Amino acid sequence: MPRVLLVGGVAGVMGLAYPAYAQEPPPPIIEEILREALKTERKTVENILKRLYPDRIQEIDDLIDKIEDDEEAEVSESKFIQGWTGEGALGANLTSGNVDQWGVNGSLTVERDGLVWDHSLALIVDVGELEGDRTDERISFSYTGEREITDDLYAFGTLRYERDRLQDISRRFTETIGLGYEFIDTDDIDLSLELGPALRQTKFVDQPDQNRFGIFSRSKFKWEVSDTLDFKQVLAATIDEGNSTFLSETSLTASLYGRFSARFSTEIEIETDPPADVQKTDLF
Repeated sequence: MPRVLLVGGVAGVMGLAYPAYAQEPPPPIIEEILREALKTERKTVENILKRLYPDRIQEIDDLIDKIEDDEEAEVSESKFIQGWTGEGALGANLTSGNVDQWGVNGSLTVERDGLVWDHSLALIVDVGELEGDRTDERISFSYTGEREITDDLYAFGTLRYERDRLQDISRRFTETIGLGYEFIDTDDIDLSLELGPALRQTKFVDQPDQNRFGIFSRSKFKWEVSDTLDFKQVLAATIDEGNSTFLSETSLTASLYGRFSARFSTEIEIETDPPADVQKTDLF
């Protein structure tokens, strides 16, 4: 953050020292700089340019929109295995001596944004043992495809696989289709709501299998607090006549350097009617 403030300060001094420079149109190299910048860096570059060229803010916005459209068009014309971007995290712990304990956790999220279709994949793994007994075994994988209908309305489909020994779930498949609507879509804040029918097939470890029809809803909120700080909140619910699932995911991500970031996140999962001797709520 101090580095960003310093750059802003230098830009401000330049604007005062050379007022005529701020009135000139952005030089052609500006487009090259914006195209070369990573997505995490582009917002910072954009803010500096707008301070240097206060009378050219709309032109800069139009240029950024054009660059993003060109990138999406390039992805749409490429092979499906190309054009993916994302992030991953990995952690582990090992204790030996008086207590023998180990654990491994990781996550991977990748996205592919095109002109009409957007795709996303998410993987979460959390496994651990204490004194030879399995204490954690949570695995989830999901795929979501979104098809743009209008600027604010889109159709979506999601396929999700889960395995959660804490909830006595040996495996669960959830298939969902529906419509989503973007209520807010600005440079700093995004808010959307999704709703549609869902099918769930659950195989419990010690209980009879369940095949249920339900309703799925999800809200997604993202706030770019600053150039280096993002806040995200996802609330999801799958409601059926037997057992409903509610999920809350909250994260605060700070950019450190280049492609590296630090993140604080929490996840709350609630099963309204779990098997006997199983807690309804899990906090991760």
